[in-house]
Amino acid sequence: MTTNPPASFDVQLPHGRQLRYSQNDALCVADPQGVVELEIRITSEGPVVKVGARSLTFKASESVQVECQRFRVAARDSIELESNGDMRSSIAGDVDTRVGGHLELDARDARLRGRRGGVDIEASDDVRIDGERVQLNS
Repeated sequence: MTTNPPASFDVQLPHGRQLRYSQNDALCVADPQGVVELEIRITSEGPVVKVGARSLTFKASESVQVECQRFRVAARDSIELESNGDMRSSIAGDVDTRVGGHLELDARDARLRGRRGGVDIEASDDVRIDGERVQLNS
């Protein structure tokens, strides 16, 4: 015998939050002002999860993997990436980086190579090359 769930229900949670289930297949947690902080909606294409939080932390003893069609991060203040090991990027298409301020790259040694086509250096002012030896076409 199968029973149908209620059309909707609300459960009061600690700190004034409320758990809500509605007929449109959404399970939500709302803050005391009614702002939805967590929403799980079941759609014909699969579940959709939205989280609105003051802070969000992921901890994994091994790895975190994300697989998706499109990945976007938008930060109002800053973005920091830190690794005690190596970092690798593999991009099948183009990379376009725009910096509104100063760009500095610092490494033990560096290589810039254009495997097909040229490498252009353009400046609206002087171009300086400073090294122990500057070798051209060597």
